[in-house]
Amino acid sequence: MSDLKAVARLLADQAGEAVRFSSERPYPLSDHPLVLVPIKMAGDPAGLFAMGIGNGVDDVVSLVCPEPRNRDAQYDFLLACAEAINPFLATWDDDPFLMPQVITPSSAANKLLLRLVDRITFPDDVPSALKALGRRMHLLDTCFERPDSAMLLDMPTALGHLFATGQDENADQHLGAQIEWLRPSDGNIHARVRTAEGRSVSTSTDPQLDNMHLVPRSMALRRARRQGDHAEVARLGGEITEHLVPEIEHRYDLVREGLVRIRTFPGSERASAIHAADRRRYDSRRVRVADPDKNLSRGLKGAFGHYSFLDREKALHHVETLGIKSVSSARSQARLKGEVLVGEVLDRNEYRAGRSRMIEYEILSHQDQLTFRDGDDLVLLDGAEPFKFEVDGIEIDGEAFVVRLHVTAGKTKAGQPQVGDVIELGPAGPEFRGGNSNTWERLSGLAPRPQVSGPLSHNENLLSLVTSRRSQD
Repeated sequence: MSDLKAVARLLADQAGEAVRFSSERPYPLSDHPLVLVPIKMAGDPAGLFAMGIGNGVDDVVSLVCPEPRNRDAQYDFLLACAEAINPFLATWDDDPFLMPQVITPSSAANKLLLRLVDRITFPDDVPSALKALGRRMHLLDTCFERPDSAMLLDMPTALGHLFATGQDENADQHLGAQIEWLRPSDGNIHARVRTAEGRSVSTSTDPQLDNMHLVPRSMALRRARRQGDHAEVARLGGEITEHLVPEIEHRYDLVREGLVRIRTFPGSERASAIHAADRRRYDSRRVRVADPDKNLSRGLKGAFGHYSFLDREKALHHVETLGIKSVSSARSQARLKGEVLVGEVLDRNEYRAGRSRMIEYEILSHQDQLTFRDGDDLVLLDGAEPFKFEVDGIEIDGEAFVVRLHVTAGKTKAGQPQVGDVIELGPAGPEFRGGNSNTWERLSGLAPRPQVSGPLSHNENLLSLVTSRRSQD
């Protein structure tokens, strides 16, 4: 967890409601997403009891398979799901600017959905209509957990990029509890969270509902089907549906409420780049799967696996580079990590050295750490002109840093920083490496950038600092 989010969580706990810690979305959000709410049978990861399908705005379409272990019943159920999903794919096909995106209520739902896609894509005995849908949606498997993809998004993670609650990240995986933190404070947040956590919102229903209602009725339905008692089959199927539809609607309503919150944030440059990358993948795969003779790769093996690994590492570097340019949580985290220099101009010295014009600066920074070294190139972030600097040296002055730099580009331009200005400098060009990029640097043959030498004290009480600043406003 970053220092920024740790402080935000403490403030959220004090306030009794979630705290916004980003000014924009680091991922794209489709204007017409496909919201899927899968519910599986307890103890049977391959069998689906129900599926909710919607666009996150209108009411959900609830489909139920009362007897998941019956192969024919399961395929009939999945064919009905395909009929409801295909219009979304057609809409994405028709609008080349629309973001193709699937949203679920949990990370467990993402994995269940991927298993389902694999199940209907590769076996030979799958109905052709299901196999066609599987080939179209198999792209989700290659985009899953890519840093430059938001084609498969779970709502708790999406909200976690924008809001900090007063609980840890594991607790935030329960969407119902997370939504309670997003509601206005009433002094009873912890009681409300405990109540919300008492209702399952993931892929399985509550064990009590399973044991008392769903499993007994499903077994009775199976017996009635073998005996040819169609009236009993219809009755039990209706009762199972009555129990499952509220479960679907509850999960879907939570996703819908989360989408309302997310849409209040504008998209960032990083979100636009991810949108473009996902759209290219979608269009390319659509052409490929249209030819039934084109085989799809099942898993990441051999040369394709190496290519995918390298491509994902390169994507990580690209996305983190974009993130540092956004006034968002990525920028704030970079400041705390010392990857961006924030400080006050102590001194500006301009003179002639032969025919060269020299402009030197001293910047005082109270950051806890800096990751620069002598010779690094920096640019003035958010400035009207693209002033560039080179680091000449970094000295520790008590609990602060004094950074010496000289101007390398923009020497004759107006608007240069003056003494007393508070400025922000960041790495120049694509050589910037974000947090977890050691692998990419090693693979691309670049030497790792060492940390600033010497002891770096970390003795600030960040919560007290934020609280005191708020009291002064």
